[in-house]
Amino acid sequence: QWTGAGAAGGLCGGLFGVLRSCGVKISVKNGIDYILERIGLSEKIKNCDLVITGEGQVDKQTKWGKAASGVVQMAKKQYGIASIVVVGSIGQGAFGLREEFGCEIFSIMEKPVSLEEAMDNAEELLHKGARRLFGIIQIGYKMNEKK
Repeated sequence: QWTGAGAAGGLCGGLFGVLRSCGVKISVKNGIDYILERIGLSEKIKNCDLVITGEGQVDKQTKWGKAASGVVQMAKKQYGIASIVVVGSIGQGAFGLREEFGCEIFSIMEKPVSLEEAMDNAEELLHKGARRLFGIIQIGYKMNEKK
């Protein structure tokens, strides 16, 4: 058993085993950590007041390597920056991410719909959801200015 060889890492686990048996020295990295490092996200967010990221569905597995968890962890741990995860679906255990990493979760959904309907209308739902979210953020800034 190798760390990082499960789920989507299963392919990596197979390659790791074959290469290792051939004497090749290799290491396995967490996918999202590697991507965030390669795109230089840390440097890009260091002066931000708020980080907004997204995920199709946030659930109890999100904290185990989905993109959103990597982004909110980096924002909080490195810089203490608040973050919002914009989602299409809030699955079981999603608020564990909120409790563990101090982020907020914002659904773009206006009402319960089937997955098919949500996917067919994804662009419109995302656009409307973004407008609602940024309207809320504007209200927050205006309230803060009055203090």
